[in-house]
Amino acid sequence: MQDTEYPAHVDSRIHPHYQPTPARHPIEDGTRLGSGYAAAVILWLGGSAVFQYLGHTLIIFLGLGMWVSAAVAASMVREQAVAIAQRVKWVILGWMGFLLAYRFVITRLSNISSAQMGAALGINVPQASAMAGIGWATDMLFVILIGVPIYYGWWLAQTFFAHRGRQRVESRLDEQQRRRPPLR
Repeated sequence: MQDTEYPAHVDSRIHPHYQPTPARHPIEDGTRLGSGYAAAVILWLGGSAVFQYLGHTLIIFLGLGMWVSAAVAASMVREQAVAIAQRVKWVILGWMGFLLAYRFVITRLSNISSAQMGAALGINVPQASAMAGIGWATDMLFVILIGVPIYYGWWLAQTFFAHRGRQRVESRLDEQQRRRPPLR
């Protein structure tokens, strides 16, 4: 049996057939990165076209606000730039995916009559209660439509202030350490 050289973190008894993964080519990484952002932009713009009037306008402007605020925050907080860029992509993908799925559910629920809803639940459902349920689901769509961009803005503000606060503390500690007399 041939003796294999293992990295320090790999125990040869646990991983007898360990083979290090080959490094990926930078073009492959760039393609994956670009395709992820392209999917987010396509889903954002294409998904907004499904909604009409106010919903379409809100999705366009709130999504644009998230992209722009992420770009500004990433340029101001360099050490968190990668995390901010990844977060905006996943937030927009999740936000639009959820809005589209939830809209699909609402359109399916709106076609159900109160008699059909009562038969499915095994109780007598008044017409007003059935319509109130559809109204509640529609209201939740608007809460999510507005709430996710607000959450994202809040996260960016926390990231920015945490970074700026840490810089102030570190600079103050450096000042204090320089002012101390040397130990004898």
